[in-house]
Amino acid sequence: MASYEKHTWTDDEVITKEKLNHIEDGITNIELTPGPAGPKGETGDPGAAGTNGLGWLFGTNIPNSEGRDGDLYLKTDNFDVYKKVSGSWQKIGNIKGAQGPKGADATINKLNKVDALDGAAEVAAVVTAFNNLIADLKAKGYMNEA
Repeated sequence: MASYEKHTWTDDEVITKEKLNHIEDGITNIELTPGPAGPKGETGDPGAAGTNGLGWLFGTNIPNSEGRDGDLYLKTDNFDVYKKVSGSWQKIGNIKGAQGPKGADATINKLNKVDALDGAAEVAAVVTAFNNLIADLKAKGYMNEA
């Protein structure tokens, strides 16, 4: 591959392929220093208005004028969901599930309760009871090691 050789241009000289071939080879090791920053340009024209996005509204009273068609509303006191269609809110469902079964009663032994002190007020007894409680919670997976 031929490398570029500097050419001194003269007035009225015709630019040819041969004279320009490999010109980039002659500038690969030149470090260009940027010039000073130019003046700040004028502020551009405002852009066109974007399409309104869909949103969620929340409350306990179904709104009248709030929202746009396609918006959703969650009535937080009963979990009914409404959608605004043609300017009015229409109920489309409810997100609250049925009541689940009652859970089993918890079993708590004396080591899990501060009342295991049985009225003792000594600092050592409180510390021991508290440490026992923490160890029990960690053993049962309710508390992680720090």
